[in-house]
Amino acid sequence: MAKTLIKSSLFVLLMMFSLSPLYAGEMPLLHLQPEVLDMGEVKEGEEAKGILFIRNNSDTTITIIDIQTSCGCTAAEPKEKILAPGAFTELEIRTDSTVKMGDVVKEITITDSAGHVAKSRVKLKVLENPHLVREGRGLFDGKCAACHVDPVKGKVTGKAIYDAACLMCHGDEGKGAYAPALTGQEDGTALRHIIIHGTGSPQMPGFALAEGGPLTDEQVHELTRWLLSLE
Repeated sequence: MAKTLIKSSLFVLLMMFSLSPLYAGEMPLLHLQPEVLDMGEVKEGEEAKGILFIRNNSDTTITIIDIQTSCGCTAAEPKEKILAPGAFTELEIRTDSTVKMGDVVKEITITDSAGHVAKSRVKLKVLENPHLVREGRGLFDGKCAACHVDPVKGKVTGKAIYDAACLMCHGDEGKGAYAPALTGQEDGTALRHIIIHGTGSPQMPGFALAEGGPLTDEQVHELTRWLLSLE
């Protein structure tokens, strides 16, 4: 009932905007609303769902030609791809919460046939799920592999390896994001051990090939050396 009321309220609000030329003139030509969508709390392994709205504020018909999400665990599917001037449509968001914990934020980017780009963020909070069966559902399996395994193949330098496998969790230049910051590391032996064997949590498994991860011994060495250089 609450979800229906929220959705109805958003629909009414968008219709009001449609009838206001002044407001529409102040909005971007391609608009993704809201700017931040809170999908609430889910237990790990459950799918979080939400609705964004795509609005065409231009005076020409457009086609949504590209939709990008910040990782493979988040899918975005528009109800319509062709929008007349002033029209809007729903963009259904679904996020797989497997191997996630705590506050999670994902970015959605859409592009139309006129070259306009719009962005929005979705957030959710993932709670511990004691009943989750993890067999075949890890950081290196399924949808997660598209982000944590495939991009790291062939990477040689420590920074390239980090950007491909670690950045999305530990942040730009190791400054921290969903996972802790990695700057100021001094113990190379301990750091290498964690990269190889993990911390024992599903969110940080061992990344070495011998542990089922994607990194070769040389990649582990280069990644460790680069992380030690961060201040």
